[in-house]
Amino acid sequence: MKLGPIVCDACVVLNLLATGQEVRLVRALGAAILMAPLAHGETRFLYGPPDEAGNPGIIPANLRALEKAGLLEVRPIGEPGSRLHENFVHVARVTSQADAESMAVASALELPLATDDRKQRRIFSTLFGGPLLSTLELIRETARVLKLANHEVRAMLAQLFEKGRFAPPREGSDLPHGEWYRGHLEAARVLQPAKEPDAPVTSSGRKGGPSPRKRRAKG
Repeated sequence: MKLGPIVCDACVVLNLLATGQEVRLVRALGAAILMAPLAHGETRFLYGPPDEAGNPGIIPANLRALEKAGLLEVRPIGEPGSRLHENFVHVARVTSQADAESMAVASALELPLATDDRKQRRIFSTLFGGPLLSTLELIRETARVLKLANHEVRAMLAQLFEKGRFAPPREGSDLPHGEWYRGHLEAARVLQPAKEPDAPVTSSGRKGGPSPRKRRAKG
């Protein structure tokens, strides 16, 4: 699978940085990242170990490896009257300027937009109907292309969870691969398995229902 250029918002790029394998990931996908100026400016921090007071540690986000490899480009919004600028003005009426810039770049250049934000995905799909990608789609496809072993995938996803603070998508979310992600996090013991709902109490005083089963990570 060769993705070619994709437009990423700040959160997706931060998630890729959190894995510590951003260059390997983007190269494996045959991709190149385009960012709008405001999204690029928002790509600032990841999370580190807590300090002595227990406050979350902050690590500056470093885009230099992607830039040095020629895999990241900032695309200006353009002059008034251009298609890109007109798309920006149109979508800025219903969302933030940073998100509007990213959607304008993706729509004007007819490229996929990578975002995990439910509202932005809905707006982009409604206004432009363009293709959407997500963090987990990019990572899972990388794992498939590189034929990564489960322990390699789990190490990458553990970094995503801890440094990116990227929680598994909620049940019913339109983001794909949520159960795959949760399964690997549970197998890596960085996330506790979801508790089974309490079974109803029968007349004998015992809880009915099937015996609980352990979750298995999906490859």
